[in-house]
Amino acid sequence: MHGVERDQTIKGKLDVGSGKMQLDADFTVALADHKIEVPTLVFQKIAETIAVTTRFVYQPHVKQ
Repeated sequence: MHGVERDQTIKGKLDVGSGKMQLDADFTVALADHKIEVPTLVFQKIAETIAVTTRFVYQPHVKQ
């Protein structure tokens, strides 16, 4: 993110069944870890960490 690469281990939940797999994970990203600066002239307070929620669904590709 923002040109900064970082290895990170993220815990998630993997469900397998009905011909597909689904992976759900929640994690936070600190802006400072990716050299993102919060502007000081912003009128609203901006969080220094961002909550990320992901869901990946893996299923066989059906050729048409």
